[in-house]
Amino acid sequence: MTTNTLRKLHTLDQIKRAAMGAGSHWFDKSALRFFGSRIGEKVHPVSGGALFVSSEQFDYQSPRLYSVRSCTFSGEIDTVGEFQQYATNQAAHSAAARLVKSGFNLIAECSNV
Repeated sequence: MTTNTLRKLHTLDQIKRAAMGAGSHWFDKSALRFFGSRIGEKVHPVSGGALFVSSEQFDYQSPRLYSVRSCTFSGEIDTVGEFQQYATNQAAHSAAARLVKSGFNLIAECSNV
């Protein structure tokens, strides 16, 4: 196990830097605009990275729905659970907090890199 698997990301800026360092365009303004995405500032640190919440809206007639996302310390971003699984920001953050409380971590993902 490397020391990166024990480290946590504590801020959205740290998540963005990790993703950019991995060559991701996930947080580019043009990508966020294209997908109708919004990212909240609240971060849920876990071993190996962090969880955060994103929301997407297909079009102006569609509801805005929320997903729990993970970012490993190496900058890989994935969806935890189902894409747009939650109807509210609060429900998605509550789910992320429950995952943290249950001991959820990204060590397995980090060791597969």
